[in-house]
Amino acid sequence: SRIFTVTVNSTPLVSVSGITAACPGVPFTLTATGASGFTWFPGGISGSTRTTSITNTQVFTVLGTNGICASQRLYTVSGLTIPSLSISGNNTICLGQSTSLTASGANIYTWSPSVGLNTTTGTIVTAFPTVSTIYTLTGTSMSGCVHQLAVS
Repeated sequence: SRIFTVTVNSTPLVSVSGITAACPGVPFTLTATGASGFTWFPGGISGSTRTTSITNTQVFTVLGTNGICASQRLYTVSGLTIPSLSISGNNTICLGQSTSLTASGANIYTWSPSVGLNTTTGTIVTAFPTVSTIYTLTGTSMSGCVHQLAVS
């Protein structure tokens, strides 16, 4: 009689941690654990971490191996929406006059520079510059995504 031994190796239990939602174009890092080697898809990137950014919801696949056996884990990062900002108001005034600038498209608004403005936050600001000035509006959505728009 002959003895034949079958060796059973454990399959790695791969897990992924990181954010579950991201603003378009903002870098983030995902980390895989549970194996000795990892390959991320799309892209075929090796390593336990992957730093990337997305434009829309993206499903990442990480393949983990212990040198003999392999398993994979899917991980979804949802794409958040960048606010679509707009500014209305009169952009031509005479020296000594003011104009109201009204922002829309986001939830929180910050205006800069502060010179020639009655406030730097809020939907409506009053601009009374003494020289031609480019004002930048930064809008933040409820999800935390940020967009900037300039008005001169």
